[in-house]
Amino acid sequence: MDGREAVSIGAVEDATGLTARQIRYYERWGLVEPGRSAGRHRQYTWDDVDRLQEIRRRLQAGQSLAAVRDAMTAGPAEPAAPASETTDAASHFRGQAWVRRHAGPVRSGTSPVRRSLASNRPSQREE
Repeated sequence: MDGREAVSIGAVEDATGLTARQIRYYERWGLVEPGRSAGRHRQYTWDDVDRLQEIRRRLQAGQSLAAVRDAMTAGPAEPAAPASETTDAASHFRGQAWVRRHAGPVRSGTSPVRRSLASNRPSQREE
């Protein structure tokens, strides 16, 4: 099969496991550049499919989209780490994101727990 053969976005979805929306988003980021048919429909190649699979692997490995773009436009692509090696890292980064989302309200006093504790605090009496 020639890597330059025209492939529909539906076939790309099936081959990569990505949604059409994700594929178009990566196009806006400049990560893939499909050709266009006479009717202005996107026409991907099997090389584009390989590229999108690499993008997906890198994102699953915990890289940001900006880092993926930088790495993939800088030169030859490096293979992503095997999934078994990245599972712990992905869990770690998800945990960090959760902490950042929830730590801000706690520190600023706007969390429901902190407000509840403050409202139930006994008043200090002067003796």
